[in-house]
Amino acid sequence: MKRFMVAGTHTGVGKTTITTGLMSAFKQKGLTVQGYKCGPDFIDPTFHSVVTGRKSHNLDSYMLREQTIRNIVSKYSKDVDLSIIEGMMGLYDGVSFLSDEGSSAHISEVTETPILLIVEAGQKARSIAAEVLGFQQMNPRLKIFGVIISKVSSVTYYELLKGAIESVCNTKVFGYLPFHSSFKLPERHLGLIPAVGDSDWDDTVHQISKTLVQTVDIQSIYDYLNTPPIPSAKSNYEIQSTVKIAVAYDAAFHFYYEENFEILRQHGAECVYFSPLKGEIIPSDCHGLYIGGGFPEHFASQFSNKVKLDIKDRVEAGLPVIAECGGFMFLAKELIDGQGNKFDMVGILPAIARMNEQLQAIRYIELSPSPHNHMISNVHNIKGHEFHYSNMDMLDSLPPAFFASDHSLVGYIYKNVIASYVHLHFASNENIAKQFVRYCKHHNSLQT
Repeated sequence: MKRFMVAGTHTGVGKTTITTGLMSAFKQKGLTVQGYKCGPDFIDPTFHSVVTGRKSHNLDSYMLREQTIRNIVSKYSKDVDLSIIEGMMGLYDGVSFLSDEGSSAHISEVTETPILLIVEAGQKARSIAAEVLGFQQMNPRLKIFGVIISKVSSVTYYELLKGAIESVCNTKVFGYLPFHSSFKLPERHLGLIPAVGDSDWDDTVHQISKTLVQTVDIQSIYDYLNTPPIPSAKSNYEIQSTVKIAVAYDAAFHFYYEENFEILRQHGAECVYFSPLKGEIIPSDCHGLYIGGGFPEHFASQFSNKVKLDIKDRVEAGLPVIAECGGFMFLAKELIDGQGNKFDMVGILPAIARMNEQLQAIRYIELSPSPHNHMISNVHNIKGHEFHYSNMDMLDSLPPAFFASDHSLVGYIYKNVIASYVHLHFASNENIAKQFVRYCKHHNSLQT
């Protein structure tokens, strides 16, 4: 159950590049590798999954309880040789300037995972040692067992930086990543995911991995690790499927927390995946619909009228639906992309989704259901995350789905539809999934 965390001194230091390269390098050595990502990111776990061939899982100490985080790591690390957790932002960056809550450091402490710190060469000399030393001393309970230096211009420069760090910090520098423009992964912004898995992306990852094998002492990293097993609570669930929930899953809709599917299954749902982008309609034997975020604006012209009409008819007939972010946009009347082009969407919600160049929202959020929310009620401390470049122009009023902790209204209710920009994390309160499954089952009994 060996594991380590790749954490950085700041955003942009090269965490994802190095994490992905290391995963590939270890896999080429014949190891089974499991990936995890700190925070609510949907992009980096996709990188991990493509490289390792295993679904990567999010670890978020704001949205999830500490024991839940330990359970996730324990569960998915049981049958692997090595688990690699990729940090978020800088090691100590989280939801507060005054504590480690929500940070990679918090995840490291909760899971007793040693840290491989990525520090950027920049134009530093001996000061790079002070930087590493500061990260070590910020929280002495953490174990920073080694360093990789990124964006290094020459071997000579690397040796000088390595000597500075090792002479002061009592930690090993395992290697470096050269500064090279071709090592940059695609921008983690809208439009990224459809490129994952294509030849250019595969070639980039292969190049990074090939280089790291030459410039990083991969074997020594693995040999160093002697991580203790993580205690986890045993599940009391006896999984027995009682309903089928259709899940829209393709290049247009794929922003989901993997745990959400597992929790739905634990409460009696069979997840049936279908692709609106390929023209597939909701399977006729499904009793609910879960449609998550993604990039519907990139594929707006490709959604067939058959798909849109099928979803509209099923929703109007009372099908229970949770729609998040991109799914929320898809259920609108119309979508206007960044160039001003207009596209008809499903037309369930009286709204126009409008893309913007500037980020419209990025935040954690804590919710409680509104009195209008008859699918999910009396459930508190629901946590989720928003990240979107679009805004929704409502053409008519609809009752709110949730109240945020600041008492603002969040999302909308239409018939049996809950729609909002929030990516709900069901593990923050499993009653979300439990009540949704129960409602789908109840709706099915009424229909039959």
